[in-house]
Amino acid sequence: MKKPTRRQQSRFSAAQKLAGRDPYLAALEFIAYCHRKPFSQAEIERTTAGEGGVLDARTFCEAAGRLGLDAKVADVMPSAVSALVCPFVVPLKDGNVGVVSERDRRGRARLVIPGAPAALVVGGKELDEQSCGVVILAADNAADETEAASSKRPGGHWLWSVARKYWSTWIYVIVAALFINLLALALPLFVMNVYDRVIPNNSIPTLYALAGGVLIALFFDFILRMLRALVIDHSGRKIDMRVSSDLFEQAMDASLASRTMSAGEIGSHIREFESVRDFFTSASIASLIDLAFIGIFLTVLWIFVGQLAYVPMIAVPVVLVATLAIQLPLGRSVSKAQMTIANRQAVLVESLVAIETVKASAGEGAMQRKWEKAISGSIRSGASIRFWSSLAMFSTMSVQQVVSVLILVWGSFLVAAGDISIGALVAANLLAGRVLAPLSSIAMTLARTQQSITALRQLNRLMQLERDHQPARETAGRVTAGHIEFKQVVFGYPRQEGKAIDGLSLVIKPGERVGIVGRVGSGKSTFGKLLNALYVPDEGHVLIDGHDTRHYNRSDLRTSVTYCGQDADLFAGSLRENILIANPDGDEALERVARASGVASFALGHPMGYSRMIGERGQGLSGGQRQAVALARALIAEPRVLFLDEPTSAMDTLSEMQVIRGIGEAVPQGTTLIVATHRSSLLALINRLIVLDEGRLVADGPRDQVLEILKRNSQGVASDPAGDSDGI
Repeated sequence: MKKPTRRQQSRFSAAQKLAGRDPYLAALEFIAYCHRKPFSQAEIERTTAGEGGVLDARTFCEAAGRLGLDAKVADVMPSAVSALVCPFVVPLKDGNVGVVSERDRRGRARLVIPGAPAALVVGGKELDEQSCGVVILAADNAADETEAASSKRPGGHWLWSVARKYWSTWIYVIVAALFINLLALALPLFVMNVYDRVIPNNSIPTLYALAGGVLIALFFDFILRMLRALVIDHSGRKIDMRVSSDLFEQAMDASLASRTMSAGEIGSHIREFESVRDFFTSASIASLIDLAFIGIFLTVLWIFVGQLAYVPMIAVPVVLVATLAIQLPLGRSVSKAQMTIANRQAVLVESLVAIETVKASAGEGAMQRKWEKAISGSIRSGASIRFWSSLAMFSTMSVQQVVSVLILVWGSFLVAAGDISIGALVAANLLAGRVLAPLSSIAMTLARTQQSITALRQLNRLMQLERDHQPARETAGRVTAGHIEFKQVVFGYPRQEGKAIDGLSLVIKPGERVGIVGRVGSGKSTFGKLLNALYVPDEGHVLIDGHDTRHYNRSDLRTSVTYCGQDADLFAGSLRENILIANPDGDEALERVARASGVASFALGHPMGYSRMIGERGQGLSGGQRQAVALARALIAEPRVLFLDEPTSAMDTLSEMQVIRGIGEAVPQGTTLIVATHRSSLLALINRLIVLDEGRLVADGPRDQVLEILKRNSQGVASDPAGDSDGI
């Protein structure tokens, strides 16, 4: 086995760069191949969009987890890794990423650099010199297949599995809490000694020594409290960053069929995670930890004042029982409040999103009444929460005051009897206050706990929704031809009566140009949504290239099968950003698709061109212009199957003719084109026509032949599938 020369090394570095691929992504693909895991570049790029679509060591491990692999970064040299764990990933100093696929008995490694023409055989010492000093180990996580099949995130509970990674942080917090509570004894001891030793003996040097000692203790108490707060905040921020990302990903990836909540409700529930985060990062968690150290103060109290310690000993369970008794009605109020808040948020989002429609139809009064009804319920629930929280808080304060009075009264008799000193009595009062200090905030802490528990329940509902991406069943590769087959497909929208598609069977061959017509509600749009796997059939199968759409990775499928709906939804940002939303590297094709879709006609005449900013939902553009942008977004994907749902319904005749001509030129011959329309002008794009009525196939054949049948038939859908004078 020959060691690589510098010439070889430079050749492989150049090969990787010439390949033009993210080196970590290429290494992940090779690792997935070694473990016989299906690999989807589109899926990986989708889940790493927050990092610019480029992997690093951390996101490599996350991406590997989505493929069913258990990956972790190890701070060891490659030569120290056992041959039994091959293959493993080695980040190299030159920016490349290699994969050690095997090792021989002499420790030499077969180093594969994805994109290079051949593998290298490298000695252990030389590999260590080339590496960055870390390796990424990736093992087949077969034990999690059942979990993956259930469509949940791998690795356990969405929150606790992340929090568990920072368990060592809580050890530091608990240790800090122990020393904080021990240092809290300094002040009572100082007071006791001042009263009992310094004042009677007029011992000024002793006073200075005691004061210096207690000031040092208070200084360290301050430092420890600050460090504890910083540690809690640091771990909380780490958890918040990961979990917030996971929550948004789940909201995006939840299948449309499983969503029972409105967009406003989902947004409200995600916002409720703030209460969970605040619970873990606020003083509440510190108060709960301090409860565990009450025994220290009670023990010291017993040593100093004996039976006088019974007063706080009895007060502690009294406060706990009273506070816990209030939790039941408080919990009900919190649950009801969060429901009303979610309803209020839903009304707000619905009203603001459709503000133009509300104003145009003079519907402000109706929406105002809905809003006032929603906030009235929220206000009542909030008042109930404040009542029970205040009751718990003021009850605790009253118990504290009673304890202080009882200690002073009983302690006075003990001082008079000579059983304890005046200093011990004052110290006992301070220690009793320290015992009850965590309990004084326990009411608010438990109120926060109730809010967090209720928020967790709502978020659990969201996180348990079925996901579009389910790696365990994604066994099909990418769409290569675009052959479509519907086999006895039956589908009805969730929580709606009737069937949108009823027993539909048909075949569309690769490269065909097909039109779908039918009256309103006949199933044309639903056909496209099933094709794009936005929904899956209740019965039957939708097959693309012989594979059920359920078996495709949804990102791969939607890259190859593009659905352009009749609702041209745009986002706040520039025209370029809206067109390239799923293809950030598509600048070269931007001009071509802009001309084909008609975007160029209004973008190039603007001073900012394609950088022209538009508002949310495309504010600032006409309906036809929004459709043009949506069409450009679909064309730039260069899919194998393109479904256009009324792509020109909001355009004038001249613009429509230009777009029809542009589509004909932009869509390659091998691409399957399906156009759902009411407009006869779009039929120039197609040579086969399908007629649907109430989700059933009415007619299917060559365009001219079906049109002739429709003209002769004066009944039902065949009479006028469009339902208007411009229809077919």
